[in-house]
Amino acid sequence: MLPATMCVLSLAAQLWTFAGLWVLLLMPYLTRFHWIKRHFQRGDVNAAKVIATDPYLVAAFADLSTSGEYFFPVIRILEQPLDRLGASGFETGYNMPTVSLYYGSAAGYKWDSFNPIVAQCATTDEAEIRRLLEMIPEWQWALLNEGLFQLPQPYRPGLYQISVGPLGEA
Repeated sequence: MLPATMCVLSLAAQLWTFAGLWVLLLMPYLTRFHWIKRHFQRGDVNAAKVIATDPYLVAAFADLSTSGEYFFPVIRILEQPLDRLGASGFETGYNMPTVSLYYGSAAGYKWDSFNPIVAQCATTDEAEIRRLLEMIPEWQWALLNEGLFQLPQPYRPGLYQISVGPLGEA
């Protein structure tokens, strides 16, 4: 083989290896981006609020029923990295939208749980955040606020079933 051909092949192999390393390094970020995009495309918008700031705890409301025949209201409390967003104003009581996916078997009357992601953790687009907030019906905010009084304090991450009366009367 000619020396020039060997040089070109060697250079091509080095570039391919370099490109392959970049793909391997970027793959976790590309996969996470794709996962979050799918979450927000397919998810359900729910009411949530900051209930603690050290660490940041967010309480999100959802109905885990799989059909309109049942009503299974729950609140999920989870830590959210709001301190990493660089924005201030996430004080206790701050209302925010979450986008949730449900998991478990849809064959029964309810899902096992749900995975809410705070909209501000996925976008800085204030118009989009306002649009999501406007999608949340008032009854969700009312049930979230009523349900928080039923939860043990201090608040801890977890999934909590709440009791509500007719039309949200506790």
